[in-house]
Amino acid sequence: MKNVMVAILKAKRMLIVLAIFSAATAGSMAQSGRSVPKPPPASPAPTTAPTPAAKRPTPLYTVKVISDIQPDAYFGFPKPEYMHTWAIERLKKSPVLDVIDGGLENRRDAINKAKEETEVYVVLLQLEPLPGLVPTGARAAGMVRIFLSVLSPRTGKAKYTKWIALNEMRKENPPLNTCHTGVFGNDYWLLEASIRAADHVMSSFNLTIPPDFPK
Repeated sequence: MKNVMVAILKAKRMLIVLAIFSAATAGSMAQSGRSVPKPPPASPAPTTAPTPAAKRPTPLYTVKVISDIQPDAYFGFPKPEYMHTWAIERLKKSPVLDVIDGGLENRRDAINKAKEETEVYVVLLQLEPLPGLVPTGARAAGMVRIFLSVLSPRTGKAKYTKWIALNEMRKENPPLNTCHTGVFGNDYWLLEASIRAADHVMSSFNLTIPPDFPK
């Protein structure tokens, strides 16, 4: 009988141990089944503020460009009004000039427009043949010149004047047709003289002459 009681006690102890072991195993399995918490989102990288673009200097002078083209000039140049376009393009390369396209007018109208202005200078470009010559053929550029006038506001009087021949290349500079492709012959001389006229305008205001080609 004693042996039977001992066996019963051992069996109860075994059941208790198994119950404890089962509970521990279930807890461990439940623990391993938990989802791992996600880390907090990373802070966004600091953005670099864009570098502000360089501001264009405040213009010191405003000029209105007017061109007067004599009818005879069309015998030597298919489009002599290119003088007007090229001169304006050149003047706009100065960062301290405000340039206005005044179109095609005669000298009298240009003077009247200058008198109407209070601060704007009128730049008059007159393309005309030399006296007694009709510009035709391959040598037409040598028969034409540009008469440049810078007219003062209010009075219309000439602040600066200059005769510019069309066959006097600036030998110290590279040929301009390396950046103005397709310009040759008489048109090339007109291009060169138009740019020189614009340079003389800038010189009349004691401004720095920009390079022919951007660097």
